Amino acid sequence: PAPDQIISSPALRANTTASILMEELHQQHTIHLEEELYEASIRTFLQVVNALNDQLSCVLIVAHNPAITYLADYLTTRGIVGMMPGAMVGLSIPLASWSAVSQHSAELIFNQSPNQLPHGL
Repeated sequence: PAPDQIISSPALRANTTASILMEELHQQHTIHLEEELYEASIRTFLQVVNALNDQLSCVLIVAHNPAITYLADYLTTRGIVGMMPGAMVGLSIPLASWSAVSQHSAELIFNQSPNQLPHGL
C-alpha cells in the first residue's frame, strides 16, 4: 500500500532516499523530518512509532543502521540482522493503535536488500 506518511532522519542521505522513494511511489506527501532518528536507539525509534497518529495505516520510515535493523528485529520474531544500506523491510502490525506497538507485535512481510530490487529502481 502507499504510505499515509513518510518519516525520515534529517541526515542528507536519508532525506534524499525518502525523496527518491516518494517519487518512485508517486506520492505527494511532505516528508516529516524527525531529528531524533539520527543516531537513535531502539527506544527512540519505538517512541516515534508509538506516537504516530492512529489515523495512519501505512507509514514509511527512512533512517539509519544499526538502529533500524535492531528495531525491525525487535518488532518481529524473524531474526533480522545486518540490513545493508538501502535495504527495505515491510512489516504488518495488526494493532488498533500505534501506541500498542512493542516487541514481537509485527509480522515480517518482506525483507529486501538493494541487489534484490528490480533493475533501475
